[in-house]
Amino acid sequence: MKTIKRAAKWLLFRPPLGLRNDGEVVMKYPRRIEGARYIHAGARAVVGAYSWIAAFDRYATQRFTPRILIGQDVNIGRYACITAIDLVEIGDGCLLSEHVYLSDH
Repeated sequence: MKTIKRAAKWLLFRPPLGLRNDGEVVMKYPRRIEGARYIHAGARAVVGAYSWIAAFDRYATQRFTPRILIGQDVNIGRYACITAIDLVEIGDGCLLSEHVYLSDH
């Protein structure tokens, strides 16, 4: 039974392809993730449904080196919007409410 629950959880809440993580990360659907290779999530991080996390590496002719770092044991509420062109860092153990907007640009 535990195997079935674990498989169902993985299918329903798995992190997007390319996202770097340190352990079990839950990103609830529906969600929108852009630039996953620039996003790093710590162990036991949870991102609520309807959230948008984006790391933009270009805009028109400009190039950027974005990073979004989400620490361990972070809980981000539903409808959050987190975007970066340089660096957005959320420390370990942070709790962000619903409808939060974080950006560095």
